Amino acid sequence: MLRMRVVQVIPSIALESSGPSYSVRRLMESLRATGCDAEILSVGGSAQEPAMTHVERFPLGPGPARLGMCPGLARALDDRCRKHTVDILHNHGMWQLNAVSAAKAGARHKVPVV
Repeated sequence: MLRMRVVQVIPSIALESSGPSYSVRRLMESLRATGCDAEILSVGGSAQEPAMTHVERFPLGPGPARLGMCPGLARALDDRCRKHTVDILHNHGMWQLNAVSAAKAGARHKVPVV
């Protein structure tokens, strides 16, 4: 049986962010419990981020931090899509540049983005 491979993209999973950062962590755990290969790609980092497996963090790039410019994240998304190691990109945080990175990688390699 093939397992769905889901990559969730979020600006931060820091504890102080609550809301989406909490729900994305719980969603990944639930997806994994049902047999999906799920991981989180996150921008930046914080001492308040919980230690978790299946989470990869990328440093912020140039520009205002609130925009979330992150060349490393863009490269990682493009690489995963190009190698067909992801079936769906689930983007959280539509108001930051991580959304643009996910949309570009998905469109370029015909991977659905939700």
